[in-house]
Amino acid sequence: MSEPVSAPLDQAARERFRIEWQRNFAISANAGSGKTTAISERLAAMALDPGAAPELRRTAVVTYTLKAAEEIGARARERLLRRLEERGPGADLAPLEHLERTFFGTLHSFCLKLAREHGQEAGLDLAPEVLDNRTTEAAWEDFLAGDPMELTALSPEALHWLFRLVRLENVLDEARELDPKTATELLANAPRDLPPAPSEHGLRAVLDLPEKGKGAENLRKTKVRAQDWFNRATAVPADRAYLGIFKPNGDAKAVVAANDAWMLPLSRWAACAAGAVAGEIAARFAGWRRAAGVQTF
Repeated sequence: MSEPVSAPLDQAARERFRIEWQRNFAISANAGSGKTTAISERLAAMALDPGAAPELRRTAVVTYTLKAAEEIGARARERLLRRLEERGPGADLAPLEHLERTFFGTLHSFCLKLAREHGQEAGLDLAPEVLDNRTTEAAWEDFLAGDPMELTALSPEALHWLFRLVRLENVLDEARELDPKTATELLANAPRDLPPAPSEHGLRAVLDLPEKGKGAENLRKTKVRAQDWFNRATAVPADRAYLGIFKPNGDAKAVVAANDAWMLPLSRWAACAAGAVAGEIAARFAGWRRAAGVQTF
């Protein structure tokens, strides 16, 4: 003989969640504990109540995956149909229509819905084309092909130095991935000065490292390259050949530490400058997308 199924210990809280529609709730529970069922019951109860049903027009069930959203929607309809059957033949089917007014979908699809309904207020296209990874790549290439690349985030001399230290393709890779908020912040922090001159004292710390042990040959090569890098970086007049941030041969701790200390001021300036230029390009790409009526997530 099977034993009666006892009510969950939190049954009172579940019932409150089902019928108290004017309150906000945060549910924290393990997988399989009934969260989907509880949400479905709440939606079905709202659809059945004439006073709450209109709220379903302003209700959104937003999940990370479409499958999860569809499951909640199917469960809610199942619960609602069961309640209507309990009312007997001839039951009013208006609650089903009320439930259909609820939005079920992913976070991305909900944002797209908002853009289509309210985008005009923000200057967005009301029927944007949503780009996936493949079409985003094509849009990026179209943008680059038509953009004049007239960069104003840095002075011409600072730009000259930036592209001696950082390759343009690396800046473009960063720009493509930036969101508008981050792009604005990076652009606002553009360095106002030229990069600091490479430190002769820092170079001397690398050159004075003792050559011994297994890393002696790498260190000798590092010293020759470091002196050459310094000579090119401080030459007058300066050329426009790419230098990059100097990196030593090998990975000996003492060598890496001395080199990092030498390059730190330049590395910080280059990171700040590259971020500002990437932010400028990203902002232009966002403007290009708005004008073209395309959107990314």
